[in-house]
Amino acid sequence: MHANARSLARLAAVMAGDGTAHGVTLLRPDTVQLSHIVSEADVKFDSVLKAKTKFNKGGWNVFDRHDFCHYRHGMVGWFGIGGSVLMWQR
Repeated sequence: MHANARSLARLAAVMAGDGTAHGVTLLRPDTVQLSHIVSEADVKFDSVLKAKTKFNKGGWNVFDRHDFCHYRHGMVGWFGIGGSVLMWQR
């Protein structure tokens, strides 16, 4: 993905707001809910991070207490090159 911080913040706001942000609905709430489902098949070992990751159906990692980033428990998102981070609370 190639984006700027403002557009990524808007994306995170839409996802955290069940499809609506700033009075505009871009996704149906049920679509957002479906995109956050994680199945056992989605839990994989990342050989670079040397840890398990839990990517949901929407393509974002779901962090919990047992992750390599346990301090991000309850957050959804991922890291980018150079230290960028896109996350929201579910």
